[in-house]
Formats: sequence, C-alpha cells, structure tokens
Amino acid sequence: MTSIGFGYVLMRRGTAGEPLRRTERLAQHVSNVGAALAAGLAAHDVLVEGVPPTLVVAADVTEARHLMPGNDDPSVIELRQGGGFGRTIAVDPALAGFVGACDGDLTVAQIAAALADLFEVPLADLWAELEPRLRSLMLDGILLPGE
Repeated sequence: MTSIGFGYVLMRRGTAGEPLRRTERLAQHVSNVGAALAAGLAAHDVLVEGVPPTLVVAADVTEARHLMPGNDDPSVIELRQGGGFGRTIAVDPALAGFVGACDGDLTVAQIAAALADLFEVPLADLWAELEPRLRSLMLDGILLPGE
C-alpha cells in the first residue's frame, strides 16, 4: 500500500444562488467537521443576499504577524482557525485591518470606508478587492454574520 486516503461528498437539494463546489487536500488535523460544514453551508446561504451588514470574527480565530528583525511592518500576516478545518490564510494589511475591526460594532461599510481613508485608496477599488475575500473568509468560517 502506498497511501491512505479519506474523503467526503456533501450534497443538498434546493439551495439558492451559485452552487458551492470545493475540493481541498488538508494535511493538518481537522476537528468537528460536521459543524464546520454546516457553518460553511449557512454562510453560503447568507451570501446569496450579499455580504451581511455586520461581521464578527469566529471565536477560534487568531492572528499571527511575522516581522523581520528591525522592521516595524510585518512581512507576513496570517489568520489561523483553531477548530474546523484548521485553515491558515495569509492576508494583507487591509484585510487584516478589516478582520480586526469585525467585532459587530461597526458595519461592513463603515470599516471599508475607514480603511479606504487610512490607505488613501478609492473606496470602490478597496471594496472590489476586499469583497470576494470577505466572502471566502465567511465560507471558511473565519468571519460570521453579526447580530
């Protein structure tokens, strides 16, 4: 025998929006896969209406910043998921700043506008870059709809 494999197919009927198809190869340990899959499907359903007005960071997510000695700015910023599929996602300063502000107090629009001012870029350009990445973070279970 040369390898051992495990996989799954999750299907459901009658959903709105675009089909959700995802294939991955995970080398790390996964935990509570059923809850992670359910959260991903729930996020998919929410995203049919667009990014929710408010977002919050999932409780199991941490941020890691790696700096070269003597530098003030990080060379790598990662979001790490403690549960579910245990994903580690490299992000840029704008996305890290957005996620860091997602505590449910500010709306998505307020956070995006503040970051556009901070980075001195047009809001439409910043949003065009952030919006698909926010959707992905929701499908991954890193960002959740706010109350």
